[in-house]
Amino acid sequence: MKRLSAELEPRAIERSGDLATADNDKKEEAAARHHTEQAPRPSAERSLCYFELGLVGMAIVSPTTGCLEVNRRLCDILGYRRRELMQMTWAALTHPDDLAEDTRNYDRILAGEVDGYLTTRRWIRKDDDAVHTNVLVKCQRHENGSVNYFAAMVEEVTGLDQHAVGVPEAKQAGKPDMQGHAGLAEHTA
Repeated sequence: MKRLSAELEPRAIERSGDLATADNDKKEEAAARHHTEQAPRPSAERSLCYFELGLVGMAIVSPTTGCLEVNRRLCDILGYRRRELMQMTWAALTHPDDLAEDTRNYDRILAGEVDGYLTTRRWIRKDDDAVHTNVLVKCQRHENGSVNYFAAMVEEVTGLDQHAVGVPEAKQAGKPDMQGHAGLAEHTA
C-alpha cells in the first residue's frame, strides 16, 4: 500500500499542477476575451468618430422602423432632441412640396433601380421654419438585394447662395442613379 501511495502521490501532485496551470490559462483567456469584447474595434471607433464629427447631420435609417441612429448635428439642424427624432418619420420632417419626390426615389431604391441619390431638400424644423439642405443618401443591401438600412448625410445650406455651396450637380444634370431623396418619408414609422 505504501508503495502504491508513493507512486501515486507524485502523479497526483503533477496532475494538480497541470490542472492549476490549465485553470490559470482559462482565466487569462477569458480575461483577454472579455477585454477584446469590451474594447471597440478600431474601425468601429473611427466610424463613430466620423459620425459624431458634427460637420454634417447624419442618420442611419431603417426602411421600416425609422431612425436607428442620428448624430448631434442633425438634431441641431432640425431643432429636435435625439430621442424626439428617433420617434419621427421622415414624412413628418419633410417639406410638403418635397414629399412626392421623396416617395418616388424611395420606391426606386426599393425596386433596386438605384442605391443612392444626391439632392437639395427642405425640412420642417421643430419651430416650423423651413431649412434648406443638400442631402446624400446611400442604401446598404442584404445579400438578397433588399434594403438593410439607409445612411443619410444632411448639409444645411439655409441662407447661403446654394450655387456657391454646391447644389448637387447630379440633380442639375439629371443623373438618374443619384437623383432625388431616398424617400424615407412615409415608409418609415
